[in-house]
Amino acid sequence: MTFDLKLLRSSVWSLTGQAGRVALQAALFVFLSRGLGVKDFGLYMALLAMAQLVFPFSGLGAHNMMVMRVARRPRLLDVYLRHTLVMLFLSGVFLSVVLTVISGWLYQGEAPLWALGLVIFTELVAFRLVDASTHAHQALEKLHRTAGIQVLLSAVRAAIACTLFFSGQLQFSIWVGLNFFCTLGVGVLALAWTVRSERLRFWPPRFFSSEISQGLYFSLSGTSQALYTNTDKMMLSKLSGLQSVGLYSAAYRVIQMAFLPVLSVLSASYARFFRYGKSGLEDSLRFSLRLSPVFAIYGLLVGGGIYFAAPFLPLVLGAEYAESVPFLRMLSVLPLIQAAHHLVGDALTGAGRQRDRALLLLSAGLVNVVLNLLLIPQFGVRGAIIATLATEFMLFMSYVGVVCFLSNRRRILA
Repeated sequence: MTFDLKLLRSSVWSLTGQAGRVALQAALFVFLSRGLGVKDFGLYMALLAMAQLVFPFSGLGAHNMMVMRVARRPRLLDVYLRHTLVMLFLSGVFLSVVLTVISGWLYQGEAPLWALGLVIFTELVAFRLVDASTHAHQALEKLHRTAGIQVLLSAVRAAIACTLFFSGQLQFSIWVGLNFFCTLGVGVLALAWTVRSERLRFWPPRFFSSEISQGLYFSLSGTSQALYTNTDKMMLSKLSGLQSVGLYSAAYRVIQMAFLPVLSVLSASYARFFRYGKSGLEDSLRFSLRLSPVFAIYGLLVGGGIYFAAPFLPLVLGAEYAESVPFLRMLSVLPLIQAAHHLVGDALTGAGRQRDRALLLLSAGLVNVVLNLLLIPQFGVRGAIIATLATEFMLFMSYVGVVCFLSNRRRILA
């Protein structure tokens, strides 16, 4: 009973934080989409997609390893946080430089190179400081602190966008510059608060080469997932133009915000998956099944709500986004499918089967790339949506297949 109450309390804190983030990100989304216009908004989303594609390799899975180790042995937070920061800084700066050069080649003439680079540095370096702090508190199941940090960042970003929008200064270069510095500032503040509240040592840095190999599986999983959630936007930007990216991203962003409450519960229970999974796959899977009814009901309700409310999207974002309405309706089933495969996937991760999950995610990512190459030239945005839905469903079925195989093999060996 203690476990249920603690999980409920953590979930409430996480949901509270996510509710605040949903409201603030919705405001930010509206300001950016209206203020930047379809083309510049499409460019911004294409750059975000590029950064998120390599985002999991910024740190080489060190933050996930920190959660796994600290969830089982909380006193290890000190050394693992320092290890995480070293990995995040070294890999984040390197990847940011590489992607800045690539983005300058892909989007030459669309914006200054420094502006393109700041979008990438914001995601791979500045935001990673915030990410390290939230994962540290997540490992200790102090979700009220995680929620506070996330809401603070969303509030600062929304406030800046709001100010620029109403002053008539919401331009691509101005936004990306201010966004970088505000994200960096919140990251430093969050890190300082984490170090002080947990009485940690910030120096000297620590590095564990033995953790890299296992951490790479977390990175591979994240990158594979990013591959099938962001490749479509990058391909659309080159095959159909930045306007198509803006229209598609507007619809997809609504789905992402609708999925945030599910992510909040998964975030609250992430450390628990590792604790249950220590006893084996059956225990971590049993924990997933306890959460599945709530996720199923939520997915059906929010999917139906999005489908019927889709025509109101142009009233919020502007008439230029009217073409996004059918795209949003096509994507309305996505929260239910994503909730299903996240539950099974987290059960595999918690039981130490991250390698299996990483390989399945990589396969899904490659399939998605092929589908996008085949469908986008012929069907445009609709082709990208079909590829996304097919990939998400295929991933769920592959997870279920692996779980059934592992469970049957265990019974045979027993």
